[in-house]
Amino acid sequence: MRPPRASHCSVCNSCFLRMDHHCPWLGTCIALRNYPLFCVFVLHVFLLSVLNLGISVSHIVLVAKGTEPAEGVWCSGIAVVAAGFGAMFSGNLVWTHVGTLARDLTLREMLNLRYTVPGDLNPFAE
Repeated sequence: MRPPRASHCSVCNSCFLRMDHHCPWLGTCIALRNYPLFCVFVLHVFLLSVLNLGISVSHIVLVAKGTEPAEGVWCSGIAVVAAGFGAMFSGNLVWTHVGTLARDLTLREMLNLRYTVPGDLNPFAE
């Protein structure tokens, strides 16, 4: 008999308790055991992107003021674009997973629109 909230992953060909999703970038399923580590990983990617964005923008500002030599300013421009996209993408992931944690849902349950209608109680919440 299958436990509640267990799901089978067709990519990994395994069953997981509280399976959230299969992550193609990490090459594994995000489920009960590794979900906290995944959330910390995504948060660190977001913070690193914001840090990279801040350092690159500050370098461009210092070059514009004339206090820094103009060597490598094109690298900072590319880094601003890359870090901006990285921060938007990873920030969206952080926001989504904070929302699923607050509702005590998995991403699969949230995307299937189970227990997301106001008034419907999550039967798995305490």
